[in-house]
Amino acid sequence: AKLNLQCHLVLCRRYGQAEDQGNCLLMRLFGAHIHWYDGPLGEAYESHKRELRDKLKSQGRKPYVINYPTSEILGTIAFVSAAVELHEQCLALNWRPHVVTMAAVGSTQSGLLLGLRWLGWSARVIGYSPLREEFPVVQTLRDSMAAAGKRLDLPNPVTDADILSVTDFVGEGYAKTTRDSMDAMSRMARTEGVLLDPVYTSKAMAGTLAWMADGRIDAHADVLFVHTGGVPAIFAYNQPVLQHLASAQESTPCTGSV
Repeated sequence: AKLNLQCHLVLCRRYGQAEDQGNCLLMRLFGAHIHWYDGPLGEAYESHKRELRDKLKSQGRKPYVINYPTSEILGTIAFVSAAVELHEQCLALNWRPHVVTMAAVGSTQSGLLLGLRWLGWSARVIGYSPLREEFPVVQTLRDSMAAAGKRLDLPNPVTDADILSVTDFVGEGYAKTTRDSMDAMSRMARTEGVLLDPVYTSKAMAGTLAWMADGRIDAHADVLFVHTGGVPAIFAYNQPVLQHLASAQESTPCTGSV
């Protein structure tokens, strides 16, 4: 918008998300051209974006398409840079986390994992995916790291044993809230003053807490949670949030006096 470049967005209606709240509202405010797509995420969705690209080309435009999986390669390189920044911050704090967790379907996890391995860190890098079948996440992680390594002219030190992509906390599906994710969202808000979003980071935090509770992550380990944003989505999920808070309040008996 600032550079006076048109932005065309292909958005999925399959998941029932609000079209007048959250990011959708912000997109309209910034002047984006929204194209609705009724199918799910996946290859057909990516093909639909390429069709829009061809249509814009026929009108004399010069579109740049953010298309999966190419976007994941560039995103991986960007998060390698983030890994370097993270490394510098941790050194300044004299802190070296044992586990790094995040919400991830691709470049966040692949870039941080690749960058941290290049820097000599052996920390477990765990990505809690918000979807299951729409994209081949693990294969995309492998391919993105290999391609990023070639572009940066560096070897790929990551093995399959390093790739931890967890789908156990998706629930009913992408963009569908779960009891655990809503519990994680309210817990973080009320104990840390940190806002998680209903689609990505709350499910990643739910997974992190569950793995710490059952011992898959050592409860005494230093854990770094990478928060990748998404706060506007909370407002698009205002009803599920309010319903969860009301339900939680009803299930907690009052033990004190008024």
